[in-house]
Amino acid sequence: EGVIAGWADQLRYGATGVRVDGPMVVLDFDIDHEEMLDTIWDALPDRLARLLDSAPMRFGGGVKFALFLRRAAGDGSAFGRMVSQGYEPPEGGGIMRVEVFDSGAPRQFGVYGPRSEDTVYRWAGGWGLADVPLAALPEISVEDVKVIVDTASRAMRAAGWSYEVRTHEGVVDGRPRWDIPVDAVFETEGHGDVVMDR
Repeated sequence: EGVIAGWADQLRYGATGVRVDGPMVVLDFDIDHEEMLDTIWDALPDRLARLLDSAPMRFGGGVKFALFLRRAAGDGSAFGRMVSQGYEPPEGGGIMRVEVFDSGAPRQFGVYGPRSEDTVYRWAGGWGLADVPLAALPEISVEDVKVIVDTASRAMRAAGWSYEVRTHEGVVDGRPRWDIPVDAVFETEGHGDVVMDR
């Protein structure tokens, strides 16, 4: 009983989350850029745009949002997490991406209450998960998820956003690097010495 009472002291904000498990799929559009979100939507096949438009939409901060759907019956094994490439717009604002979660990596996802001191989760049209049974959520296939993630990556890249990939080796991004000295000479087999030409 003392342990349970202590949980309240551990919480920074009193938000309510939903466990992403079973057939639930969450598409987290972590893109705080309205023009890019419109570009991605316009690039999606009409069928997919209509499908996503029919899903409950939860806003957290800015124009970022999450959509709640369910996995199409008999659609193979869970994938856990699928992520678009991360890009930053030319004007800055941090790395933005689309992340998709399902039961392959169960997690809590904030849906009601405070997100931060000055932001509360809200639902488009006032229609949220408390209003829709899981079985009534729109169905989405793994192939559809792949198309959405790929479309988002292509749209951000086509807009000239800088990409970033984090690996165990560090960060790889799309900014030019000139780490090779201008007077570098490369010894090659069969072609002799090659001098950098910038």
